[in-house]
Amino acid sequence: MSQTSRKCTLWMHRLLHGDRFKVHGMVVRVPITADAGVRYLLARKRPYEAPEAQLVRTYLTPGMNVVELGGSIGVISALIRAQIGAAAQHVIVEANPHLARICEANAAIGANPGTCRVIEGAIDYSGAPEVTFSAGANAHDGHLAVAGEAGFRVPAITLAEVAATLPPGDFALVCDIEGAEVAMLRHEVATLARVNLIVLETHPAACLAPGDTPEAAYSLLEAAGFRLLERQCDVAAFRRRAAH
Repeated sequence: MSQTSRKCTLWMHRLLHGDRFKVHGMVVRVPITADAGVRYLLARKRPYEAPEAQLVRTYLTPGMNVVELGGSIGVISALIRAQIGAAAQHVIVEANPHLARICEANAAIGANPGTCRVIEGAIDYSGAPEVTFSAGANAHDGHLAVAGEAGFRVPAITLAEVAATLPPGDFALVCDIEGAEVAMLRHEVATLARVNLIVLETHPAACLAPGDTPEAAYSLLEAAGFRLLERQCDVAAFRRRAAH
């Protein structure tokens, strides 16, 4: 697809629909300032985070409070809200400030006032108050910067700190944090005791340390008391085993 054809497609879509895109049966808003490649996929109705969307649809149910790590432009966030209903709590972490604003608008669709919040920060366990975050090549590629990689400084935050903003009780976790998922699982055994359902995307090509593989993530979840429900490509759903 040539750049000219892509520009024509986006121009025609903007002429007809403005910044509104229909995806997964919902209408979300993605402004012209957002990643052109993602907007083009949405305009052409190409698959968008299809495995994650399918597992969210299958396993999230009305009334579930949700922590979502890695909100991007908020398409999955809007789908989560459609599943959990207007009154459930939904807290999202997104490191890129520009994407966080887009995400917040889409995540709030259908939400009661005060039930949706976006935290600008990156999940990190180095102990530093801030970390360097790389925006990546597109809206789905943002990640903690590795040594020598350019980026911008963002607040560091942990899953435990995010979970503390929710009411007491169980919550579901939807996680897409580009290679940082294994470190998070290693450090959050206590917090995972509150989690009853996980939709986890792993990133074999983006692991931040040797051994941070999908298999390592699944082993950690098994040890923490979760059972695998379903796996689609690099996305899997887990449920906490019932206590005997």
